Order: sequence, then structure tokens, then C-alpha cells
Amino acid sequence: MKTKSYRRYRSIFAYGWLAFFLICIFIALFIYAKDWIDDEGLKNLLKHLSEIYLPFLGTILTHYWTLKVPVSTSGKSDTTGLALAGICSVLWNILIVFFLIPLAFGHGTLNKAISNIDFIGQTFSWLVAGCVGYYFATDSKAVTGK
Repeated sequence: MKTKSYRRYRSIFAYGWLAFFLICIFIALFIYAKDWIDDEGLKNLLKHLSEIYLPFLGTILTHYWTLKVPVSTSGKSDTTGLALAGICSVLWNILIVFFLIPLAFGHGTLNKAISNIDFIGQTFSWLVAGCVGYYFATDSKAVTGK
């Protein structure tokens, strides 16, 4: 198998894992927003989702965020790590904002929002730790090749 197609299939595999994780998170937030589960039910579900995805998705993401990407002769580097970092960062921030939005519309309580935000921050920190470390703790030349 050619290296280029291997990288492409590996990227598709990574995006697939992330997509299924996002679907699970969306379902959890949807049933919570419909009041089909309470705060503790949501926290329990999200904790279990994090625990079952962490070893697999965490390994995949760490691979992309620790990979020394060879820069092509055109000066362009592989963008999979950057795309995965962007998706994970957006997901993590959406999860945090999700619990603040009801307050802006006069629903929920501040204590409930703070409790949920603390829980999300602690439970899903692994999702963004690798990308933040890689993209902000290394020099730009190591990431972009420029």
C-alpha cells in the first residue's frame, strides 16, 4: 500500500472514531435537553462515554498531535492533526457553552451550570490536552514546517 493512501485511510479512520464519539455526545445532550434524564443521569452517561472512548480515541488523537509530520517539497504539511485539534477544541467548548446558554434565557440555576461545567472540564480534558500541548507548546516551525 502506498504511503499516501495509508495516511488517507488512517485519517478517515480517525475522523470516523471522532464522528461516532460526537454522535454519542449529541445524543446525551439531546436527551438531557428534552428532560428525559436529569443532571446526574447526564453526568453518569458522559462519564461512561468518556471512559470507554478515552483509550481508543485518546490514542488516535495523541498519534496525530505527537507525530513529526514531514513537510512536502511544496512547503505544505499534513493537516489531519490540525483538523482533529480544531474539531476536538470546538466540541469541548460547545459542551461548556451548552450549560451556560440556559442561564442567558432565564432557565436553570447558576450552581447547576457551574457543577456541570466543572464536570465537563474534568471528564473531557483528555480530549483537548494533546492538541493544546502540541500546537501551543511547540514552535510554529515544528508544526507548519515554515
